[in-house]
Amino acid sequence: MSPSPILAAVQSCPRLARSPADVKDNIRRSAPLVERAAALGASLIVMPELCATGYSFLGPEEAAMVAEPPDGQTFQAFRQLAVRAGAYLAYGFVEDSGTDLHNSAIILSPSGEMVSHVRKCFLAGSDYLWAQAAPDAPEIVETDLGRMAAVVCRDLKDDPPGSAEGAEGGLFGGQPVDIVCGLTNWGKGFFPSAKWIEFAQGNECVLVVSNRWGYEVNESERHGKYASDFGDGGSCIVGPEGRVYIQGLRFGEDCVVAARPEVGR
Repeated sequence: MSPSPILAAVQSCPRLARSPADVKDNIRRSAPLVERAAALGASLIVMPELCATGYSFLGPEEAAMVAEPPDGQTFQAFRQLAVRAGAYLAYGFVEDSGTDLHNSAIILSPSGEMVSHVRKCFLAGSDYLWAQAAPDAPEIVETDLGRMAAVVCRDLKDDPPGSAEGAEGGLFGGQPVDIVCGLTNWGKGFFPSAKWIEFAQGNECVLVVSNRWGYEVNESERHGKYASDFGDGGSCIVGPEGRVYIQGLRFGEDCVVAARPEVGR
């Protein structure tokens, strides 16, 4: 029996983007972290929520300045990183669907193909100021690593879309899933979150939690402006039995957490 794949969570500190050039700069600073994960032998690399743009937009006008279609510049840049890494790569971006804006995520294959495209179901924080919620649960796709899905931050609370909080059934409605890419801007609080462990155990899956850290704007820009402080971060990989892996974790720094948990039921 072949060993389970190495999975990697990237923790980074994207700056709040005001232009496509800022998006490009966030991607440029992400590239060495993807390369670091690849050097560790990762078959899957997961980036934080909205890793290319930052999070704290105060309205659709601000978010629209850096919004893209799914096949925009961010896709083109990350597909090159996926191919160079020879790994599946999940990342987040501000999506312009043509009618609405969404907090979205994409999983790329090692050949750079888009294998999954999802939108955040349960909004939180400044999402409410610019994003539209997805009415449907994230898709589960078949890959050579197993059944895989991408989930954006608050959706890890594991409630079915359209339900009251705490409703039974779970985000995937009981469908089996092996690996979940958890792209988050979880914010300050207890680490690791009990929600992450409950999600992995409840879905009998491996959960890769890629969290961001720090301020979204530079020190000189903070005065008089709203700027979320995501604290020291905290990323991990959670096995289906609830075991938490944190090899490589650094608080308050960019880092890569990598582990080889058992994948599959």
